[in-house]
Amino acid sequence: MAADVFISEPIAFVRTMEQAHATFEWLDRAWSNRDSAFTILLSDPLMLRFKDDPRFAAFCRKVGLPVPGEAPAGRPT
Repeated sequence: MAADVFISEPIAFVRTMEQAHATFEWLDRAWSNRDSAFTILLSDPLMLRFKDDPRFAAFCRKVGLPVPGEAPAGRPT
């Protein structure tokens, strides 16, 4: 169900520290539920606000998505 990723979006918009934590909790929930909306995660401007947050990079690695700003493994930057 794509709802979990979409719930994380408005939380990401506000971006206080507490709400940033909630965004990652919803992303983890979405991953656990095999949410199909991960295909849009790296093109969503609200989510890309977290591209410099180490939790976003860790989450991308966890689910097998490329990390924004990081060269793919085996390729120089």
